[in-house]
Amino acid sequence: INDFQYGLVHISTGDLLRAEVSSGTKIGVMVKKFMEDGLLVPDDIVTDVSSVVTKVQL
Repeated sequence: INDFQYGLVHISTGDLLRAEVSSGTKIGVMVKKFMEDGLLVPDDIVTDVSSVVTKVQL
């Protein structure tokens, strides 16, 4: 399916979270701890990170 045909944008939350960890931000440090402990990153953090990217792409 061509995402552009339907006006969709593919967003990988895993990629976003790894980028946040790499950037060393406050959120990235929290995300890294969850990842190292083998836990899921809480929904509110994933939503915050995703919403920033979504706003930028609009």
